[in-house]
Amino acid sequence: MLFNRGSYTVTLSSIEHIHGFTDNRLVLGINDISQIKNEAFKTNQDIIETLVKNDYNKALKHTVEESCSKLISRSNVIVIFGASIGDTDKMWWELIGKRLVRQDIKLIVFEKTKPIPPNRENLIPRIERAVIKKFLGKTSLSDNEKSKAKENIYVGINTDFLDLKEKTSS
Repeated sequence: MLFNRGSYTVTLSSIEHIHGFTDNRLVLGINDISQIKNEAFKTNQDIIETLVKNDYNKALKHTVEESCSKLISRSNVIVIFGASIGDTDKMWWELIGKRLVRQDIKLIVFEKTKPIPPNRENLIPRIERAVIKKFLGKTSLSDNEKSKAKENIYVGINTDFLDLKEKTSS
């Protein structure tokens, strides 16, 4: 258990590290070959398995992508933190976007920005809209679907909500 919030208990059973760790199974790269500019690299299997994340994971038989896809498909709350929401993870943003319009799920995005002074709180809604727009821009949703999905996206700005503490026995 992580914490109690009123009548709710939040439990985290596991965290999937889709990009591995700095000392084990490190996966850095791009989403797909369309992001490779050098035409010769696009047909070189060695380069593709080195640069394209999905191909890298498949070549090394890491099943983390399958596991994460299954988790996304059955989750009712998806939380993104520590991610740039960039093109190099477009496959994940598209998968989550599809879930947002097809099922009643919630997406929470934790965004870290420069500190916002108390007298500039009016910046918070702007940042929230920008994060939502950025996320939806990485999906393959239509404008109508984006409008629907937007209602299920929540943004936390500079929150310590995920300052996770391991539960200690008392």
